[in-house]
Amino acid sequence: MPLTTDDLKNQLRIDGTADDIFIQELLSEAQDYVMHSVDSSQTIDVYETHPMFDRACALLVGHWYFNRQQSYTASRMLPLNIPYGVDEIISELRGIMIVTTTTTTTGSGT
Repeated sequence: MPLTTDDLKNQLRIDGTADDIFIQELLSEAQDYVMHSVDSSQTIDVYETHPMFDRACALLVGHWYFNRQQSYTASRMLPLNIPYGVDEIISELRGIMIVTTTTTTTGSGT
């Protein structure tokens, strides 16, 4: 199930709607960051079948939201000081994507 702004606000204990657009932007950037770190040739639909993808994105959004002074420069969030767990999840997703892609590619040819 796709991660939503409301899911993130609930997890981060944010009330109100003042930061909704900002949180949505952070979510989009976190999704891009994780997808490009794992396998940019896959679509977001493939990633959203893995709960770990949402967990990594939620960790990044929370980190960037609460540490925006350290990681926000110009108009772009930079992946500085990635929170504990995100790199491990990315490594795990790489393994899953390799197995999934290899199985799909070799399985359909026979």
